[in-house]
Amino acid sequence: MKVLFACLLVGAAILAAQQAPSTDKPPVVRAITYRNMSPLTDTEVRNRFRQRAVRLAVERLYSAADVEQARTVLAELLTEHKVSYKEVRAETAPIPPIAVEVAFTVIR
Repeated sequence: MKVLFACLLVGAAILAAQQAPSTDKPPVVRAITYRNMSPLTDTEVRNRFRQRAVRLAVERLYSAADVEQARTVLAELLTEHKVSYKEVRAETAPIPPIAVEVAFTVIR
């Protein structure tokens, strides 16, 4: 009986490991949101990201370097539009099983 229980336990552990998402690659960006961005629109921000070849995009693999590049470009765009702000924050929130949402918030 103990052997059967041990086999079932090992089998369950193997099955759980096979079903668990792989952590070998970074999560996928599922959503990008912009908060407190007025007078800028989401379209203006996306266009600037395209012009500057910002790699952060929905359905691409998450990279902290890409988020930092996007945050910097966003801060430059705000300055060009003479928007006064203290900080542009970039935050991520997990979306199970292996995805994230990236949110940019302008702190005034």
